[in-house]
Amino acid sequence: MKFKKGHKVLKKHRKKLMVLMKNNNPMSNPNTRKKATNTLINSYKIGKIKPWNKGLTKETDERLNKASVKQSEVRNRLLKEGKLESRKGKTYGEIFKNDYTNIGFQKGEKHPLFNNWSSSLPYDKLFNNKFKRAIRKRDNYICLKCGIHREKLSRALDVHHVNYNKLLSIPQNCCSLCRSCNIEINKNRKHWTKFFQSLLAEKYDYQYSENQEVILNLGGKK
Repeated sequence: MKFKKGHKVLKKHRKKLMVLMKNNNPMSNPNTRKKATNTLINSYKIGKIKPWNKGLTKETDERLNKASVKQSEVRNRLLKEGKLESRKGKTYGEIFKNDYTNIGFQKGEKHPLFNNWSSSLPYDKLFNNKFKRAIRKRDNYICLKCGIHREKLSRALDVHHVNYNKLLSIPQNCCSLCRSCNIEINKNRKHWTKFFQSLLAEKYDYQYSENQEVILNLGGKK
């Protein structure tokens, strides 16, 4: 049995999805947002939460270097298209005002990293806490990209859908990642799909077709 990867959201369904997600999201309540913000700020102040990139620079950390390169690529493209002006000789206030006057707070299809509304798609019912705990346990509570252990993190490992299809929550299509790695792999998706499928195939004997579809083998490991 094979599952096709990818899932496109029709334009007429997007608004319904957004309304549904907003109504079910407690953070749509201003009081809840304010309380959550204050709690987060206090956690940073008392040292309960520590920024993962504190003390790191793009010269010493590969993740920051890649993020910097990506920002430069996007900015250079916008400069060539005439959507941004040069920042040379300007204050930060002038830069901020100019940038967001010209391009605004880009959302949806206008965002440089837009990917067919995939971030607004809901997860399937199988993607619950019990399932996520099982994936983390299977992976020995280690990020499969950088190898960091849960004990060295301030939060639980994320569970990533290998082929980016949120409606396919099965062990063969999910793996454990730390938050910084999970953010990094949102670009160059074909590469990372192949990377993690190869890794899972080696570790757990899972099978995948040449076009990156999951092949279910009832006799394989779970």
